[in-house]
Amino acid sequence: MKNDEEKALHSWAHTEGLLLPSTSFIAAWERQQQIRGSEHLVVYDQHKAKIRKFGNISLNNTWLEYFQRMYIHNLLFPDIEYELLGFSEYMGKLHAVLEQAVVVADTDQPATADEITEHLKNLGFQPKLDPNHRGKITELLDSSTMYVCEELGLIIKDTVSKNVLKRSVDGKLSFIDTLITFYPSAKFELRLNSLSLSCFRDTFRDTSVL
Repeated sequence: MKNDEEKALHSWAHTEGLLLPSTSFIAAWERQQQIRGSEHLVVYDQHKAKIRKFGNISLNNTWLEYFQRMYIHNLLFPDIEYELLGFSEYMGKLHAVLEQAVVVADTDQPATADEITEHLKNLGFQPKLDPNHRGKITELLDSSTMYVCEELGLIIKDTVSKNVLKRSVDGKLSFIDTLITFYPSAKFELRLNSLSLSCFRDTFRDTSVL
């Protein structure tokens, strides 16, 4: 199913003029110490003063699930939303090309576990120990903790210091790259199943690319 879905998405992107070359991105990525996470290659775009990411679906079962996660990220964290620019091929795989605003972080006073917990509690999430965590549990602000909203069937993981930044300008938190996952919730799954790329017209800032 994943291969068929990717072929269909590739064809759609080509038809809509959204299939972008990867050469300049990969060249910049190689110059900038090849920063990467589990699913994104990351570069700083000096001309636009933005962070640009190449996203794959290594953490998702389908492309639809990946887009649902990006969509929900934008709803929860609109100050650091993703903008979809198009798609590109790298190493024989299709990647989504995303942009985010640059966050100037307060390196002297990084986000604390209490601040992250308070912020997510205000959004309806409660901290719980991740049952799938392997390794030493040190403090709340590490990969052993997940935040759960049972009403929506949403889980936020990976709230480590490199993914949650405290802005130097006002001290507010920016959740730049946490992992949003789902667990069974009939009410919310019904909403998710109705999502398509058209949803990004209302969510992403630059609708001209859709």
